[in-house]
Amino acid sequence: MSEVFFTNFRSRPGRSLPKKMELLVKAAGIGTLDCKDKFTAIKIHFGELGNMAFLRHNYASRMAELLRQMGARTFLTDTNTLYSGSRSNAVDHLRTAYLIWRGVEKYRDGMCQRCREIAFAFRFTAGH
Repeated sequence: MSEVFFTNFRSRPGRSLPKKMELLVKAAGIGTLDCKDKFTAIKIHFGELGNMAFLRHNYASRMAELLRQMGARTFLTDTNTLYSGSRSNAVDHLRTAYLIWRGVEKYRDGMCQRCREIAFAFRFTAGH
């Protein structure tokens, strides 16, 4: 039987939810993984166009920071969906990513919060 780790969503000053996630993955043994100089994927959900259900950048950023401290070469990744939408196949998924990034480059100052967060997560995982 596997050991399961979990935490609640309560936070307090000095102990944010990303910090709790970091403590959780450390307790689960992330430090025992050999990540030195290895490409390491951080699977996140970028979201669909017009959808607000996605993983916030601060979690991906904290995980990337932790993995890079272990010597990992981090990158973000997502997967296609089984339901119809803008991520149901590789071509539409790439188009969605392109449209999001086109918005990031074109509307840097006036972009929506979601696009800002995605841009931050990409910039952070790239080590910039």
